[in-house]
Amino acid sequence: YGPLQVFGVKNIPRKGPVLLVLNHLSNADPALIHISGIKRMPRFMAKEELFAAEMGLKGKVVALFGSFPVKQNSADTASIKEAKKLLLSGNIVAIFPEGHVNRTKQRLLPLKEGVALLAKIPGVRVVCGVIRNTNVVWPGDDTMKPTCRYPMEIVYGVPKEFDRKCSRKEIVAWISDQLTTL
Repeated sequence: YGPLQVFGVKNIPRKGPVLLVLNHLSNADPALIHISGIKRMPRFMAKEELFAAEMGLKGKVVALFGSFPVKQNSADTASIKEAKKLLLSGNIVAIFPEGHVNRTKQRLLPLKEGVALLAKIPGVRVVCGVIRNTNVVWPGDDTMKPTCRYPMEIVYGVPKEFDRKCSRKEIVAWISDQLTTL
């Protein structure tokens, strides 16, 4: 595959709660985030289907990496509560606010506003990360393209803390801007 280049990993705080907000191009994205040099293990919010028994080894690996389930396309209060608990315990929680892998030609899909609920938790630093070219190497149909010559990239932005008074729209707009300009 193409090489993995990582920029800005030092922007991710080594201590305290961090909400890592990422675009989502491929099923390979979480694995690449885990090997990108972050000094603490991110806990991913992952679609609940990945935890089903029929997922076999793939589901066990998802759970092994500390992921927790979210019901897609719903206001899943249980997953928000779990993410909040993890953040208040000082963890890194990683989410893909597009809600699923982006298989369109758009740079970024509309973001789910639930990301703003987590970003407003006092003391939480939000770090945006842009992933590039993983969709070329692993397009999402469980095949890999080893002849790919495109370098895969992950770029982490600078952390930002939001005031509780910030509106959801302001937070989502800032995250969208980060995910399209980093």
